[in-house]
Amino acid sequence: MARPRQSVAMNYAVAFGVAVGAVALSQLTVQPFGGAYFYLPLVAVFYAALHGGVGPGLLSAFLCAAGFDFLFLGEPFRFGVATREEAHRVAGFVLFGVAASLLAGRFRAARDRAERAREEAEAAGAEARRIGELQERLVAVVSHDLRNPLGALRAGLELLPRLGPLADRQRVAVTRMRGTVDRMDGLIRDILDLARTRNGAVLAVQLAPARLGAICARVVGELEAAYPDVPITVAVDGDDHAELDEERLAQLVSNLVGNAIVHGDRAAGVAVRVRGGGPALRLEVENRGPPIAPELAPHLFEPFRRAGHDTRGLGLGLYIVKEIARAHGGEVAARSADGSTVFEVVLPREARAAPPAA
Repeated sequence: MARPRQSVAMNYAVAFGVAVGAVALSQLTVQPFGGAYFYLPLVAVFYAALHGGVGPGLLSAFLCAAGFDFLFLGEPFRFGVATREEAHRVAGFVLFGVAASLLAGRFRAARDRAERAREEAEAAGAEARRIGELQERLVAVVSHDLRNPLGALRAGLELLPRLGPLADRQRVAVTRMRGTVDRMDGLIRDILDLARTRNGAVLAVQLAPARLGAICARVVGELEAAYPDVPITVAVDGDDHAELDEERLAQLVSNLVGNAIVHGDRAAGVAVRVRGGGPALRLEVENRGPPIAPELAPHLFEPFRRAGHDTRGLGLGLYIVKEIARAHGGEVAARSADGSTVFEVVLPREARAAPPAA
């Protein structure tokens, strides 16, 4: 809630009231201390400036000085000091009052600026959340509507060979169309995952006992059919059992191996290693080839990041890898040196499924 701002007239009225009250209450110090002192008026000046700013603070300071002069200095109920000491007291109070007004006024201005900044930040955060929710809904609706015709197209492609034998050129065309449909489906899935995680939410995972090595072997078998010219090896060392979401882990492995194929030396192949020692599993995907550019390394796992001038895909693959690892309570890192690039994923053996976004 925004703090209500007082009018200028109200601020000066408050300054007048506290000045009169402070001078009147100063009468209470006459008996115990043997005279009236400026302690209460100084408090009044500081409060007036803190409440209304420098102007009301200065007004309170001059009103308190005039009130003291009129009531306590020189002849009572007449303006004018009787001694040099009284003149020094009034001058000192005015100087301290001006300083207190300026100090309190600056403090008030800083407090108001901080309050406005906080309110603006809260408003901007609320607007960002609203826009994020709208974007997520829009992406979900559009993606759903795109998947329906893709599903129909895939069903038609599966039906074509059953209607009769296809010529060689027809089989090639159907195979290419099926690959295009699969690629479009993958792009839609990545966009949906981006929409779910963009506002800090964690991907929903369905954990069950699984073997990471078996998941890697299945994914590598599929990729070998798509890239027969790229040698891909899978090695498992130790116990690879863990609580995993098999489909999400298959997506993670596919993204990492696919990234290694695209950006590495195909002739040198890709090595997939699973190590199962202790409370965590380690998955490494290594390829030979040009190292990761130093300026790109800090941004590898950000969305829409591509290496160099690569225009394939949306640049979401490694971002999705990071989010899948995070959903399992794990993490991913990359290192690149001496012509070798390694992506390493660490997954706890007993991961906890993070709650899905609301």
